[in-house]
Amino acid sequence: MDPVETAVEEAWDAFGDRSSLMGDLPLDAVLSRARAGERRLALPRLLELLVADDRIGDPGGAEELAEIVAEVRTELGAAGTTADDRRIITDIVDVWWSRTLMFDPPLVPEASDVLAALARLDEPLIRWLGPWLGDLDGPAARHLVRLIRSGLRSSSWSDQPDAAGQVSAWTRSEPVVFGLALVGGTHLDDGELSSVLDLLVGTDDAI
Repeated sequence: MDPVETAVEEAWDAFGDRSSLMGDLPLDAVLSRARAGERRLALPRLLELLVADDRIGDPGGAEELAEIVAEVRTELGAAGTTADDRRIITDIVDVWWSRTLMFDPPLVPEASDVLAALARLDEPLIRWLGPWLGDLDGPAARHLVRLIRSGLRSSSWSDQPDAAGQVSAWTRSEPVVFGLALVGGTHLDDGELSSVLDLLVGTDDAI
């Protein structure tokens, strides 16, 4: 079983019942139940919908993702949430992020779009940026280059200026520049590394 699916199943075992009505509810119904006092029971379905990838990168999906993450973030900070509860929840987003970095689209969405959703959890961004830097020997390098070239101008980043600023600064840091130059560049097309480094260390304001 896919590690993301395994992590989601653990959440169902811990918080809810997949065989119940909740297991098949669409997003609007799940959000309604969560906001009516059943957030913990709705949590596995919310997490399942979050990592399903079908909203990631969709112009109309950014707002839905923000709504899902808001409920997950509230549960993470709730008074009754235990350390083990928190581990189950964060395991899902951690393996979702790891899977994203392992493959290129269309097998996974763009890392930039997934990161925009994860940034809403209010976890320190190093939780996501650290593994990205450590995994530049492969598809993660190509994800990074696409983020650098496109900038953080999508609707999913527009209301997160602080997080976007942190990510932008990180891309220009020495570890990232050297990581691309020494490791990630081997996975890029001819001339691509040079043009990306020009964006990072030059005066271009693309990001």
